[in-house]
Amino acid sequence: MPENDYSFIIRIWVEATDSAGQVTAWRGSIDLVGTQHRLYFQDMAQIEGFIQHQLNLVGGRSQGQMGNKDNLDKSYIDNS
Repeated sequence: MPENDYSFIIRIWVEATDSAGQVTAWRGSIDLVGTQHRLYFQDMAQIEGFIQHQLNLVGGRSQGQMGNKDNLDKSYIDNS
């Protein structure tokens, strides 16, 4: 995979519903393709925030240049 190519596999599932069947909690994970890292999230906003953050890391470089995968923010990663 080219160094300026970033791929994620996103999984989202319902964690809990109320007595009326309405979703009360979502959970998710993101696999960083090409690595063995999987990140877990407790809500949809965290997933969106992570992706936006990663794109800003890449987009924050001079226009036309991308960072490499070593620049991924791994603070979200749960390696268990």
